[in-house]
Amino acid sequence: MYGARPYRLFNRVVVNLPVEIPVKMNEADRQRRRAGRILSLSKGGFFVSTLVAPRTGEPISASIQLPISDQLIQVRGTVIWVNHDTTLSASFPELGFGVRTDEIDTQDLDRLDYFIAKIDIVQDLRRRLASTEDRLRHQALTDWFYCCS
Repeated sequence: MYGARPYRLFNRVVVNLPVEIPVKMNEADRQRRRAGRILSLSKGGFFVSTLVAPRTGEPISASIQLPISDQLIQVRGTVIWVNHDTTLSASFPELGFGVRTDEIDTQDLDRLDYFIAKIDIVQDLRRRLASTEDRLRHQALTDWFYCCS
């Protein structure tokens, strides 16, 4: 569609990284750090799978451990959506929340960019191999069908 805005501004990769996020259970409660898993990651944000989520619009800070570095990446962001048990769908069946990255140090951004590029290459290669395997299987079945019928 002409003039349509792209859905995503940054490459997003599938990951499974541990993260701790400060979460308030209610107004009277003080913030506590809750463990979760980052399942989707980009320079623009990430999805945290967790049973306890902050409220939409709440600012958060996260420390992310990338497997390529001993150093934690510090990210400040805003919760932009929450997937509760009542909002689960077949297209996104995980409990958790989406975070928009608002602030990240330049060196941390460079490390994140490098990590995402490496993961993106691997995931693209896996997609291509799976597609090639599917085509080869289909061709083998087709050949077998015509040969044996």
